[in-house]
Amino acid sequence: MRKLMTGILLAAALPASASITSELNAGGSAADVIAQAITACGGSASCQELAIAEAVTAGVDITTAVNLAVKAGVDTKIAIASASEAGLKAGQSVESVLKAASAVEGASDTDVIAGVTNGAKQSGTDIKNVESAALKQGFSAEAILVGTTGAISGDTATGTPKAPAVKTGTENKKAPVQPVPISPAT
Repeated sequence: MRKLMTGILLAAALPASASITSELNAGGSAADVIAQAITACGGSASCQELAIAEAVTAGVDITTAVNLAVKAGVDTKIAIASASEAGLKAGQSVESVLKAASAVEGASDTDVIAGVTNGAKQSGTDIKNVESAALKQGFSAEAILVGTTGAISGDTATGTPKAPAVKTGTENKKAPVQPVPISPAT
């Protein structure tokens, strides 16, 4: 059913009788075909996601598909998620998808992990596999936490406590010494 909906949406978004797969098979360059497909979407995020997914399904590698989509104006995390979902559904391993996504130009570690996590969720892949692959590939614990859960960066996920506040311009003064009372009777 999902493939049917994908086909219908792409057919509506792309010019008549054109599809990414057929354009690539006809010798079109990935750069031109993806740029034209993204432009034809007219800003529709769901259309853009489907175009990226079709490009990956048609054989364009994840890194190239995402880089071209981002250059055409698609948000990095959305492009990574769409390409990751398509790659995982096509049988690529989480490790290879994560490695390809991490090669995307200008993508932060948290964007890479967030995108792959969203793609994994959409493809029915357990996100624990994303966490495990990210650890094996050397991503920081904080990037993994932020990318997989949406936590805010800068939390104490790294275990580094924030420095205590220090007042400046004041000195620690000792209390004045009180004289010993002298009684007139002594």
